[in-house]
Amino acid sequence: MPQAHTGPKNYVFMLGDGFGPAHITLSRLVSQRDSLFMEKELRGTVRTRSSSSTVTDSAAGATAYSCAQKTYNGAIGVSHDRVPLGTVAEAAKRNGMPVGLVTTTRVTHATPASFSAHVDSRYSERYVASQQIRQGFDVIFGGGMRVYDQPAFLNNGSFAPHTVLEEAVQMGYHVARNEKELDSAQIPVLGLFASSHMSFEIDRVKENEGLPEGEGQPSLSKMTKKAMELLSARAKATGAPGFFLLVEGGRIDHAAHSNDPGSIAPEVVAYSDTIEQVTLFSIADGGATRLVSVADHETGGLTLGKWNGTVDPSDIYPFVSTDANAPYPYIWRPDVLRAVRKSTEKMAQELTGSEGVIDFDQYYALATGVPYLYPFEEDKIRPIVNALQKCTSNCGTLQYHAEMSLGWPISNRAQVGFSTHGHTGVDINLYAWGSATQDFVANMENTEVGQAIIDHLGLNETLAVITQELNDPASPKYVDRSAWDIARKYPETH
Repeated sequence: MPQAHTGPKNYVFMLGDGFGPAHITLSRLVSQRDSLFMEKELRGTVRTRSSSSTVTDSAAGATAYSCAQKTYNGAIGVSHDRVPLGTVAEAAKRNGMPVGLVTTTRVTHATPASFSAHVDSRYSERYVASQQIRQGFDVIFGGGMRVYDQPAFLNNGSFAPHTVLEEAVQMGYHVARNEKELDSAQIPVLGLFASSHMSFEIDRVKENEGLPEGEGQPSLSKMTKKAMELLSARAKATGAPGFFLLVEGGRIDHAAHSNDPGSIAPEVVAYSDTIEQVTLFSIADGGATRLVSVADHETGGLTLGKWNGTVDPSDIYPFVSTDANAPYPYIWRPDVLRAVRKSTEKMAQELTGSEGVIDFDQYYALATGVPYLYPFEEDKIRPIVNALQKCTSNCGTLQYHAEMSLGWPISNRAQVGFSTHGHTGVDINLYAWGSATQDFVANMENTEVGQAIIDHLGLNETLAVITQELNDPASPKYVDRSAWDIARKYPETH
């Protein structure tokens, strides 16, 4: 049983969405580092199944950490039987700790939502935004301006005459929209740096180069550093014992969903560099900051090497070099992924409506380092690309299919395999730094990780009180479950 610890209790809980063991191996070799910083903090593994499936989704996975209870896929801060549950972030705030949420996805997406809201469907993001801002958390950084710019959702299921963003400003939040505004931000602050999800790291760097200084999107590391500085200063000013911060590397998952191998390494390296940032912060404050890093699940069924059963792969993949004396083609090529310059998401966006403007073969070669497509690749990709280049309106479905397919030729040449465009049920890695790391070892249930953090922060009684209030019609925190039916009519699905 983990024991509550005395002294300062800053807690940084990090989650690499969709981040499995193979992702870190890929990223280490592609980045040409002897090891990624986070590998020094490996402590064990985590089991990830939800109450409804052997393969969890991000909502159930995050709720297992935030509430220390298993729930069904799609649930946000509610139990398996749809009872709203207090979260560790809510309890920390109730106990006087400054609280922050940082993500590279929309701030209303599954992981941050599971720490800040209570809905029966993860797609009810408009209701999530309204609940989230009313928590009074001190720092919220990520994407999702399009959700916050919608009418605020009231607990009775009706809409307010103002947007969630306007409500945030009325509450006293400072709004940051780019790096420059992040630099000058003060608590309470709502940083919304993209309409939807923030850009993939492979794209963000190049996009920022084309903008005036300070006008682009901040990195995950920069958002986290700023959040820790603001929360630490607030804790010291108010006499709080410490702060609680959630940090999500959310787009690792999206790259793997798209089977986009070129985008995985930049996302993982950025996440590991953020772990280093948190560790350095902890060292500077005398070890007062504890770090725990997990994933919610693995995405993509990523494999490094994908021999297809033929003794001589050159019949199908002539670009793969093998030892002529070896009986099997045991190889994968990180050098192929180093040549990739754009995410498949970015490529799909730029190809939309580009007929007569973009020559796809030249464009793809420059974007990926793949000089030409083989006939079996042409048969799969060319019809999608041709339709996308002709499309001028309502192109979302075509863009989605392009994102899912444009990484395939890259994977073929790198000999990287994906078993799915979805999640898998494998155990994921557990990392920890600072005091109490002895409580995060070996193989743990995701709920055990969540409960250990709750125990360390001494939040069990507060959590019980909040859960009672969420289900008490006489409480201001009451969640009227009839409003969920209305909220589901306004989904955010991509």
